[in-house]
Amino acid sequence: MIRRMQLPREILVGSGVIKDIPEVTSSLRVGKRVLIVTGPTKTKEIGEAVIEEFSNSDYLVELTTVKNSTMEDVLEIKEILEEYDFSIAVGGGKVIDVVKLGSFKARKEFMSVPTAASNDGMASFKASIKGERIFSLDAHAPLAVVADTSVMMNSPFELLASGCGDLVSNLTAVRDWRLAYLLRNEPYSEYAAALSEMSAEIILDSAEIISRRVEESYREQCGVGSIMMMYLHGGDWKRIRDTLKKIGAPTNAKELGVPEDKIIEALTIAHKIRPERYTILGDRGLTWEAAERLAIETEVISP
Repeated sequence: MIRRMQLPREILVGSGVIKDIPEVTSSLRVGKRVLIVTGPTKTKEIGEAVIEEFSNSDYLVELTTVKNSTMEDVLEIKEILEEYDFSIAVGGGKVIDVVKLGSFKARKEFMSVPTAASNDGMASFKASIKGERIFSLDAHAPLAVVADTSVMMNSPFELLASGCGDLVSNLTAVRDWRLAYLLRNEPYSEYAAALSEMSAEIILDSAEIISRRVEESYREQCGVGSIMMMYLHGGDWKRIRDTLKKIGAPTNAKELGVPEDKIIEALTIAHKIRPERYTILGDRGLTWEAAERLAIETEVISP
């Protein structure tokens, strides 16, 4: 069986690395017409700073913004990109996902410049697009990722906690993947699984550093969900809970600001969200009673 993995060609992480974006772009040899895509507010200022870095180069660099992450936004970016050789997505997950899918449809490469560590979408080939619900669609990975920690540390700490929860959820996601392999003979990669588990373990081992909220440390619901799913897997769910607490991420409905009955409802319908993906919830999901008992046992809701 042939397996294909998409990885960025270059990854640059550090304080002040935005200034190196022109050099990275040059090394990629992607053409001279560059479109920078940002959000409409704070990330636009960062995008303008990136344009300034190109001021002494022979690149034609222009900027546009996106407000939402719908398919309409994707198609709009795709059409604009027909006039450019390359795009640079400067922003959070919304901006990066729109550019990711838009550039994929336009058959153009893109660079990811995340301004917050809220999830792992900055380097993946999946794009989350809003419709009646959020769809996860195949696109392509960025050709390069430039993560300026001095920029990311100025984003709300809740976004960093959210990203930690997203990574921690890999622990249960990999267990679900193994179940799908054993029960449904779905393709499985030990290498990819090991990378996912390793990134989650790094978060668990680095909770003390992350909790200090300093530059060195740079989806909340994902973390809470991981607590409960690890309980069902029979794993060390308390370690996940305690790590999230140390980081400062929410571990229960109250801290999430979600009514307890919504937690239970979410557990009963979770198996329907990605029906093509087999998880510990199985094909039928949880009954209301089972979901309530699970949330109480893991202290996500009160007895």
